[in-house]
Amino acid sequence: MAQPGEVFDAPVDVILGFHDVVVPDLVVVTTPAQVTDRAIEGSPTLIVEVLSPSTSTRDRNLKAERYAALDVAHGLAQRPWSSPDPEGSPH
Repeated sequence: MAQPGEVFDAPVDVILGFHDVVVPDLVVVTTPAQVTDRAIEGSPTLIVEVLSPSTSTRDRNLKAERYAALDVAHGLAQRPWSSPDPEGSPH
């Protein structure tokens, strides 16, 4: 049975580890205890990064690698509907 979740939009800190604090564009949390006064603590259910020309490479590479290494269950990097791909791909 699916658990209900809570959606947070930026800016919200997500503490993934002692040296890993990120501020994704959207976060979905299905474990209410992860939401504290200071941040979301631990790996959320879903992290979404909206790609832009200035952050695309960092979001697709560095952040994606850190999310995978720190057991983030699901991640999505999405460009805005009206924006061309910052890396030049037609799709």
